[in-house]
Amino acid sequence: MNEHKTNKQWYVLYVNVRHEKKVYEKLQEKKIESYLPMVSRMKQWSDRKKKVEEPLFTGYVFVKLLEHELDQPLYVNGVLNYLSFGKQKAIVKQREIDNLQYLINNGYQLNGLQEDIRVGEKVKITMASFKDEIAVVQKLIQNKAILFFEGLKLNLQITLPVEAFIKIN
Repeated sequence: MNEHKTNKQWYVLYVNVRHEKKVYEKLQEKKIESYLPMVSRMKQWSDRKKKVEEPLFTGYVFVKLLEHELDQPLYVNGVLNYLSFGKQKAIVKQREIDNLQYLINNGYQLNGLQEDIRVGEKVKITMASFKDEIAVVQKLIQNKAILFFEGLKLNLQITLPVEAFIKIN
């Protein structure tokens, strides 16, 4: 028998934007295993700033199903369809879901540019193979930075997302 038919797989649902939480709650009520990665973001209004919880991926909710269960989420209000490539539904590996959960549960920032980091400042890497290494910010490009590592006995420049480091004094 085909392994995909007997093992649950993670699939990606397209859902109405700004309905991710409602869809996730309805999936939970129907006992459909699902995951909605949420992150805290600072929002700016004209009169105030506020920290809000938002979906990491706008318009998507992950579901873990057997192949014969794929029609179940389609009956939930707000679900549009599955993310597909051609006629093939996108399948997300368990380790990718585990990695997302790990990063979110351990407080890693998975959004936008840290406004207080500037070119020339020293930063400490918080993830990947370079964890706890100190580097100097050489250039900021959107939400990525080019860093120079003095302590590696090499003149090494790599590009990392700004979520992967913190400013140090």
